[in-house]
Amino acid sequence: MERWTRGGLLLVTVGSVANLLLAFVPNLLDDTVTTTVVITMSLLLVGLGTTVVVRILRDGIARAELQRLRGISKIGHARKGTDQFTDIFQNAHRTIVCCGIGMTKISRSPTIVEQAVARGVQVHFVMPEPRWLRWDRTGRRVTGWYYGHTRFDVLVRESHAALVILGKDLNTRFGEGSVTIHTHRMFMPVSLTVADPGTTSAVGIIEHHYYGGAPDARFWLEAKHYESDNGNPAILEIVVAAFSRLAGHDFTSETRAAAARRPA
Repeated sequence: MERWTRGGLLLVTVGSVANLLLAFVPNLLDDTVTTTVVITMSLLLVGLGTTVVVRILRDGIARAELQRLRGISKIGHARKGTDQFTDIFQNAHRTIVCCGIGMTKISRSPTIVEQAVARGVQVHFVMPEPRWLRWDRTGRRVTGWYYGHTRFDVLVRESHAALVILGKDLNTRFGEGSVTIHTHRMFMPVSLTVADPGTTSAVGIIEHHYYGGAPDARFWLEAKHYESDNGNPAILEIVVAAFSRLAGHDFTSETRAAAARRPA
């Protein structure tokens, strides 16, 4: 959108200069042709100029509204759709961070991950450590109780095993570090899938899971990055920072480093 606005301003500038040349430089063109060109160009510039001004004002309002809402662009209830989940993976340029508890959906969608990695995107998964969940009585009971599944730890173990196999395969085919799995020892009923954290194009889906309502009782937000000018950071930035601490890995700095290494 910003690129479109800059292009429109450039066109308006060039058109205005062309009109001035035709109007004030004598004998550049035949008088009749000059008059026709000037009138036509003026009409076009008025229309385009108005459109550019409206777009600039609308962009400014949109940015202010996004900041007022802390980066929240959409909100919904129930399990996020496959299209939303897939869009994050398809639109990422450098890094994807995918965090959750059961991780069943992504572990059963290897094609989505493979397509992203094939484009040069690094994928990070963050989930509970299966061994801890299996042997820690409190962790096993809390997750089973919360999600209404007495052996939820088995689902986590199966998902983790599937992701490990997928990661080994993609790292062999596309290079070490293409897929990384981070585990932790904490129950956190929040999931996150974000593309390019730490960049101006970062966008993600944040889900909060309700007690006893798996798999559909969920509250989700689509959040975007914005540059804060009042010390009020975006929700997406806060959630990514929380998962970075949980995983012991700074996802935002890695994305910025990858952007710096990529040729312009």
